[in-house]
Amino acid sequence: MSEFAICAVLVPLAIAVAQADSPQVIRCEWQPHTVRQYRGRAPVLTEDALDALPAQIQVPTHEYQWGQQFVYMPEKNRLFLQTTLGLYSDDLGATWIEAPTAPGRLTYLGAGNALAVGGELSLSRDYGTTWETLGPRPPLPDGKAAYSLGAMVVDRDPASGSIVRLVESVFHDDAYVRFSTDGGRTWPTVLNAPWISETTLIRAGNGDLVAATRTDGRASIADPEAPFDWRRAGGERDFYSGLGVSISKDNGQTWSPVTKLYEAGRHHPSMVLLANHDLVMTYVVRLGYDDTVEGLPQYGIEAVVSHDHGQTWDLDHRYVLDRWVGAWAERPGVQLMAPNETDTVLLPDGSLITAYGKGFPLPGPQRGVQLVRWRVTN
Repeated sequence: MSEFAICAVLVPLAIAVAQADSPQVIRCEWQPHTVRQYRGRAPVLTEDALDALPAQIQVPTHEYQWGQQFVYMPEKNRLFLQTTLGLYSDDLGATWIEAPTAPGRLTYLGAGNALAVGGELSLSRDYGTTWETLGPRPPLPDGKAAYSLGAMVVDRDPASGSIVRLVESVFHDDAYVRFSTDGGRTWPTVLNAPWISETTLIRAGNGDLVAATRTDGRASIADPEAPFDWRRAGGERDFYSGLGVSISKDNGQTWSPVTKLYEAGRHHPSMVLLANHDLVMTYVVRLGYDDTVEGLPQYGIEAVVSHDHGQTWDLDHRYVLDRWVGAWAERPGVQLMAPNETDTVLLPDGSLITAYGKGFPLPGPQRGVQLVRWRVTN
């Protein structure tokens, strides 16, 4: 697993530019990393119960709050990373160039066009370099603002390749699935969803829509074994909710009941469809690993694969992309080092890059976005 020492090595070096108003260029080197994979169900996470797989890792920026976005634009071989500022790379992470901050959550539409949804709807026609406002983001049926976790599903005409529909999972007090045929400007069809809040959608290889969602779990139960972790001691849903899957076989009109993969501690999913039609889901681990002997929590990022379009997931052979130990900032509090959100993209060579928010030890930046480049082996 990644150690904190590696993070100091990976802090990017800014390259001096001639003009003060020129975009900052950041040079990052991919460093060797090890991803672990379970060899069947194990009662305790131990190194001898895991296979070691070669991978790479980097931290392109520490300018980060909550809610990074990460997309791949294949026509330009561009990675676009959205944190408190925008960064793009046209050489798969060797260099990053500062760009205007995308005004919302990103969906890549193809041919250089990207949609950003926040309080307003914005469009970039030049691979995220500039943005134009299209108008306010339509609210939910009750007039409340719509929130979302991941990108929209982009449905295309199989003959022409043109976009015919966008599908979005949104929530406020309740959760919905809604559909647009005009690029997100209007959403005439809005349906109730059988989940609660943060949910990502993907079109599976067999045509089904698959939703990966945060579940209630044991959200109201405090953790008496974690007296120094203010997040866990309060029993907040950010830690105690779990992860589940719901599937629609009729283009989102109806959905199966949510099947729980994890009761608690794992959520914030992202899904990718591989060339062989397997689905890969990454997610954060906020609870589920044993505390250290000093009582410090351990956090991580995992991935799991479905070989049957999201019906079942191979938990016995899940991947551990990263794992780290929390730290006391001062008693009785704990420095917030838990992970936040995952975004995974598929590259043309079949490798994956997973981006996630990670806490780093003090002194220094408290939170950053880390990238792991890895491969599915089964």
